Amino acid sequence: MDHVRGVQIVGIIWAQTVVEQYGLVRYVECYLRPLIEDLVQTNVFWGYEPYLINRRTIPTSFGEPAVAIISSALLIITAICRYWIHSWLSLSWWDACGLVMNLGLHYLLWRRRLEAAEIRREWTEFDQNLGQSLEALRKEKEKLSKIIHQPFSN
Repeated sequence: MDHVRGVQIVGIIWAQTVVEQYGLVRYVECYLRPLIEDLVQTNVFWGYEPYLINRRTIPTSFGEPAVAIISSALLIITAICRYWIHSWLSLSWWDACGLVMNLGLHYLLWRRRLEAAEIRREWTEFDQNLGQSLEALRKEKEKLSKIIHQPFSN
């Protein structure tokens, strides 16, 4: 089960990195943006995240559970194979300790994954309306530009 533990540790590190990155985006989008809006009296700036909401080809929610799901599958397959080969009666103390350790790491991995999803939902909800208003503003400017650049017809 060492390979499963290795995948789980890498997964926990990955999930922690995602949580940190999402935390930064949440800070910029949900806390810093309103302060800047008050200063500049407009919300038409830092439009990257709102812009991406409607244009991501692969949603961020697709990758979030991937490592946790792979880790879950590996843990189940390893446990079945390990204990199918060895009788349940001949399990050692180390087997039980390894299983408990893997379950603990597995819990941490899933907890971080769920935390990342919650942070992403928070800033996505915050940016959803802004993204729609920026898109409406873009379409309005595009329409005005077409009107202005139309040749005059008599």
